[in-house]
Amino acid sequence: MGINRQMNSPLPKNPTILLVGQPNVGKSALFSELTGLYVHVSNYPGTSIEVAEGRFTYKRRSFNIFDTPPVYGFNYQSVDENSTYQLIEKTRPDVVLHVADAKNLKRDLFITLQLIDMNLPVILVLNMIDEAESRGIRIDSARLSQMLGIRVVETSVAERRGIQNLLKVISEAASGHEKAAALLPLQMTPQQYLQKTQGICSQVFLKQEAGRGTFMVWLENATTHPFYGLLILLMVLALLYEVAGKFGASVLVDFIKDKIFDALITPSVLSWVNHIPFPFVVEMLTGTYGLYTMGIVYAFAILLPMIAVFYFAFGIMEDSGYLPRLTVMTDRLLRIIGLNGKATLPIVLGFGCVTMALLSTKSIESRKERFIAAFLLALTIPCGAKLSIMMGLFTFLPLKTFFFFLFFMSFNMIVNGYLASKIIKGEKSTFMLELPPFRLPHLRNSMKKTFHRLTWLTNEVIPAFLLGTFILFILDKTAILAQIETLCAPIVSGWLGLPAKMTEVLLMTFFRSEYGAAGLMNIALSGYLDPIALLVSLVVLTLFIPCFASLVVLFKEFGVKFTTFAALFIPTYSVLMGTLINYLFRHFSVIQKLFM
Repeated sequence: MGINRQMNSPLPKNPTILLVGQPNVGKSALFSELTGLYVHVSNYPGTSIEVAEGRFTYKRRSFNIFDTPPVYGFNYQSVDENSTYQLIEKTRPDVVLHVADAKNLKRDLFITLQLIDMNLPVILVLNMIDEAESRGIRIDSARLSQMLGIRVVETSVAERRGIQNLLKVISEAASGHEKAAALLPLQMTPQQYLQKTQGICSQVFLKQEAGRGTFMVWLENATTHPFYGLLILLMVLALLYEVAGKFGASVLVDFIKDKIFDALITPSVLSWVNHIPFPFVVEMLTGTYGLYTMGIVYAFAILLPMIAVFYFAFGIMEDSGYLPRLTVMTDRLLRIIGLNGKATLPIVLGFGCVTMALLSTKSIESRKERFIAAFLLALTIPCGAKLSIMMGLFTFLPLKTFFFFLFFMSFNMIVNGYLASKIIKGEKSTFMLELPPFRLPHLRNSMKKTFHRLTWLTNEVIPAFLLGTFILFILDKTAILAQIETLCAPIVSGWLGLPAKMTEVLLMTFFRSEYGAAGLMNIALSGYLDPIALLVSLVVLTLFIPCFASLVVLFKEFGVKFTTFAALFIPTYSVLMGTLINYLFRHFSVIQKLFM
């Protein structure tokens, strides 16, 4: 392609390119395609929370590029609009790429006209041109370019179509433009911009026919229907249970652990380690709490196979446009607990990474709603790595137990959210969401997303797993671990009805939440847990305090009081809920028969 990709610090003075556009138009996908730097790319609004910065080279010339937060215009009414405008003012870009959805040109052209009136060097990128064509939409790009007085380029980032032409146009524009001394004020009212947009679109659409299949239209409507939407949601959850749970846990984990590690890698490692003349080192590497036997094996033989399947399945749901439709299904629920659709994005992102989701709560303008969302993320949302292992563990239980668990967790979210909305003071905000169309996910994008997430997770997880294992090893050698287990026995073995080894799992969770989940998987595979104990373990682990990184973000973003409260309340609450489940299922046979 002629693009040399490299990291971006520090950036010399090269031509500056700014990506601007509404949510869900492919800005971040284009940024990733040009720079090779991964940013979260999904088919739901508001993915880009902060500015991403990178560099690419075309024909031996380097360009700096920024992916700005999504905006609906420049009326200075939101944090995203202000931050994007300030970045434009600060950088004085050589080129502004306005990335527009070719299917929704009437909506997106509003921003193009505003950027032109600000005296900015604009290139209009009509992205997703393939989807527009599949819907029977044809645009006269040459006519549009003439009417606007700027270059117009058709692209499909998903199909890597039009990228070479776009690079050529960017290079030409950056060479021939002198930066404006100052940004000009907008010349018209929003209503006037809309009227002008309508007039332009009426002249550039060559034809617009119904090019979509009736099934896709029905599916778009059905996913937000009160009845059919719920049925589809249950089917999606059941499918996720089968794919991410059974395939990931039963097939991949068994194959990688038994056929690769146990049969090939572990014998070689043990043979090499046993030649070390220091018993302490041998035990530290390959003992019960060995850096290899626990740290490495947990990460590569248990966690990564399941999380790979889960991330891929989750990516398919993101790219298809299904996840934002859940906001319609959950809108009434969110309003009960003092939130609205704006909080859906952080909650959805929480199933990928709670730490990043906590950072994304910056997009929530209401302080009250931001604190509620952060509280629920820390208490009730398991990150993707933990969730993938839990899905695998649920394959040891009947499907009806899985749905009981979902109901119980939803009930916990409603109750805690409702109470938080009554305790936390502040104003509610309003929010309107434009649903993206349903799309057939591109396999390349889903696989790329899975690869980048796994790479990031591996870099995060391996050091944490090794550190956590080493600490457990030291605690075991000094007999402190046995003392901790004895101290916690009345709660772990008494109230919760779990084996003493579960204390280790809870300790692991403080290092990384997925580390604790991997430890629980190992205990389950070893046969230490009966079905009720496994369900109790899953409830406690889901509600248990998030990993250390999440606590650090809580402290930085929400202060010491809120973090201290979360660190004390959440573990206590998780134990109480686990105790409740243990009591109900062991003392009431009717509940056990219904759900197990």
